[in-house]
Amino acid sequence: MPFLDVAHTLTREQVSAVPVVDADDHVIGVVSESDLLAKGSP
Repeated sequence: MPFLDVAHTLTREQVSAVPVVDADDHVIGVVSESDLLAKGSP
């Protein structure tokens, strides 16, 4: 999912992090607001 889509999802869902899942829906990581802030704008 692109950077802006992740940011919009966090805002829309009012959460500070979302899971990252593989094709089998296994959680393989987490993307948080702080991850987005560290990366900066796209």
